[in-house]
Amino acid sequence: MLEQFGELLSLIDLLSSHDKSRNQTLSVLDETLSKWQFSWDMENVTFFDRQAQPVKSWGSQLVAVNSAVKQVLSNEAPAHQIFCPHTCFQQTITPVMADSEITGAFSVIRSFADVIIKYKRATHSDIGLLIMDEATGEHQWPYKLSGMTLPEKNIPVYDYISRHFKIDELLEHSKTIKLDNAVFEVRVFPVHQEAAGPPFFLFVDDITADFKGFKDDLKQVWFQGAVSFLVSLISLVVVLHLLLRRVTKLSQALPLLSQNQYEAFKQQIAIKNFSNLGYDELDKLNDTALTLSDQLESLELAVRRNTLKLLEKSQALGKERDFIRQLVEAAPIIIITQKLNGIILTINQAGVDEFESDSRSIIGKVFDAFLPESDKEHLNKLNQLRAGDLGSGRFQVDGFLLTESSKLLNVSWLHTLLKSNDENNEMVILTLGVDISARKITEEKESQHTHS
Repeated sequence: MLEQFGELLSLIDLLSSHDKSRNQTLSVLDETLSKWQFSWDMENVTFFDRQAQPVKSWGSQLVAVNSAVKQVLSNEAPAHQIFCPHTCFQQTITPVMADSEITGAFSVIRSFADVIIKYKRATHSDIGLLIMDEATGEHQWPYKLSGMTLPEKNIPVYDYISRHFKIDELLEHSKTIKLDNAVFEVRVFPVHQEAAGPPFFLFVDDITADFKGFKDDLKQVWFQGAVSFLVSLISLVVVLHLLLRRVTKLSQALPLLSQNQYEAFKQQIAIKNFSNLGYDELDKLNDTALTLSDQLESLELAVRRNTLKLLEKSQALGKERDFIRQLVEAAPIIIITQKLNGIILTINQAGVDEFESDSRSIIGKVFDAFLPESDKEHLNKLNQLRAGDLGSGRFQVDGFLLTESSKLLNVSWLHTLLKSNDENNEMVILTLGVDISARKITEEKESQHTHS
């Protein structure tokens, strides 16, 4: 509106570049501008010459920056700004053309309070201006509230938000606050969009009625939802009771399956109550349950047969195991199983006799402890076997056995690495030993006899 008023002034032809004609025009405006100011709510109208110097001013004397006038004369385009010395004003500067050239500019200033009042009438929302000022208390903003609509209601709102929020929070998002049994939605916008600093618009919307209406609507929705839920629940219970009574009979018969009472289960389920609805889903469920009963009965018979077979095989395996144990115990050779680290796991009776000890003293000890240190070839190959360096996984060597009584026996050893089919089981070494001491003595005697 200010720009339209400025353009109206700039259309007066009497504003020429001649000082005499211009003074006459300005005198004429003295008589009319007072009425225009009242009609258009103008605080100040000022005419500037082409050097941006004020020539004539009407209304209140307000501070107007001449640099903005110079920019308008230079750009030959209207400009708008808001300035806030103590309260805020809206200013429009419009260039004046005469004889196709700029002869000056009109500055039209209007109080921003009028804009705020019209905004209140149009939107029914409260608006105010925040201008620079020193903070009046701890955690308060360095701004003061200027031209606020309904100040008696909105100043407490401003005091509250200035103590509890940072202004950046309100610049990013609106905030909803509760104050004195009222609910407000508050938001801050910079007046100049290109600058993030003051002055700021402060928008305050009293949403108490909307908030109360929302709560009432929410309560009504909850109440209607609860009533609908209860009605639906009761209807569902009635329908289930009337239409699914046979489920109770089925549920009572199901425990008979866990008790392997298949005939009793079939007799209880086979009784069908046909209704006008014909063959329904519950009849399908009963048929499925009967089929399941037949399958379970067949499975139970199969399990019993397989269990009997397993018992027979287990007994046969037990006999074979006992037979093998008897063979191992009766074998006239040393039979040992040991871990890869050399710890002895088992030893037969012949081995116990050769070690001249008892099994409890031998099991758990390292096999290497029963070999003399001079038997290096035997120990080296045994370590290679344990490390997996022997491709054949076995080796035979004529070595020695150091008994508990420190007797040294000549023994032919055969070590075999046994790989388990189960990856979780550790591999073991099967060690077989034959006492060849008598043979060695005979060989030595024959050798001595040959040399003699």
